[in-house]
Amino acid sequence: MSFRISTMVIFLFGSIVLRAQVGGNNPFAFTHTAPSAGISSLGGNGISLNGSDPALAFQNPALIQRSMSQKGSFSYMNYLSDIQFSHFATAISAKKITLALNVHLLNSGKFDLTDVTGISMGTFSGKESAIQLSSQKQLSAHWSGGIGIRYLQASYGFYHYSGIAGQLGFHYFDSSSQTSAAIVLDQIGTMLTQIPGSDSRLPYQLQAAFSKKLDHLPLRFQIVAHHLTQWNIRYYDPNDVYYNIVTQTIGSTTPTTTKNYTFDKIFRHINLGAELNLGKNLMVRLGYNDLRRSELPIPTKSGMNGFSYGFTLKTKKFDFTYGRIPYALAGGAHQFSFLFSPSLWLGK
Repeated sequence: MSFRISTMVIFLFGSIVLRAQVGGNNPFAFTHTAPSAGISSLGGNGISLNGSDPALAFQNPALIQRSMSQKGSFSYMNYLSDIQFSHFATAISAKKITLALNVHLLNSGKFDLTDVTGISMGTFSGKESAIQLSSQKQLSAHWSGGIGIRYLQASYGFYHYSGIAGQLGFHYFDSSSQTSAAIVLDQIGTMLTQIPGSDSRLPYQLQAAFSKKLDHLPLRFQIVAHHLTQWNIRYYDPNDVYYNIVTQTIGSTTPTTTKNYTFDKIFRHINLGAELNLGKNLMVRLGYNDLRRSELPIPTKSGMNGFSYGFTLKTKKFDFTYGRIPYALAGGAHQFSFLFSPSLWLGK
């Protein structure tokens, strides 16, 4: 068994060439949006979480469990402006294998269509989708591994492109100590339809996470490290008049001594989250995303961007989850998720 685990770990790290990108300047970046309100309220990443929601497999296929079988999950997010996200997930078990199907959708809304002189020619819409099929295998008493295959496509007016990507994840869980850990190599693949001027390879991301439920308190905390193949993920916009390229900070136009910002570079890789059970039917969550908080403030005030929060209310026939993700002082996103068993609704 140890040889099998070692072989998979070697494959995981042997696949990595130090190449990564941060931000929305790459194709299919919408897949990094959380597939459920519960994950969003924890900071946007749930690769080490245990649960029966098949949407968890979209971020880490090693999280697939038989308890997800014959369950359905639906999530909707009213993002910024008229942009909308939706997610569908389910799982099916047959003999010793459980397969999870996830469908992640983005509707970018309407855009004005003009000719080269600016004359209006109507409107066009933008849509992107990701369809993922995942499977998990138990490697030992505490370790599981999972593989996901994801088909990606997008359409913006006359332009259409597609891609295919793989996902490899590992999950460790000790039920006696309620300790969980995970590592995921996400979205390593290629474009099937080349975009002019872009790399055919998709930008992947290596992530690791640790979570634990406290012994004498109904609280579980999680810490996630992301973009582990790229040390410096600080970003500056050369067109931002508030940005000081020398100090790499906002809010100053006076050049000063250049700083290393070592701690800032470290914490931009970190997400924090906590879940508190307030009885059998209610759970509240709080999350913090340092990269989001660092990149979305205005010079005079940061507001709540970077933080997120939400709750889950359980009923006999479904679980309802709400998540609130502030992105700017002007507002943020609301996400709603439902987890249900069709057999309960059909009376079986």
